[in-house]
Amino acid sequence: MHAECNKQNHSKSKTGKKLSFWGAKIMTELQRQIILLVLAGKKNIEIAEELGYCENWVAKNLKKIYDCFKVNNRASFIREFLINYKNCDL
Repeated sequence: MHAECNKQNHSKSKTGKKLSFWGAKIMTELQRQIILLVLAGKKNIEIAEELGYCENWVAKNLKKIYDCFKVNNRASFIREFLINYKNCDL
């Protein structure tokens, strides 16, 4: 697991509450939204437009998400998520 995934003060939602998914892995609310949009088949530019950020910001956050899931790309992330986390409550 990537070191950043375990930082307790790393991830807070807009309300300041920490969001915990998949045990010890901590994600921000925006990263959770990115995951949902990736799983819905959205491209980085579409995610950026929907969330009101630039495409580069989305790419950087996707890299953090990929690191947490120990994958290197979108296809591997989707496969990993569907195999191991499909019953998670996002």
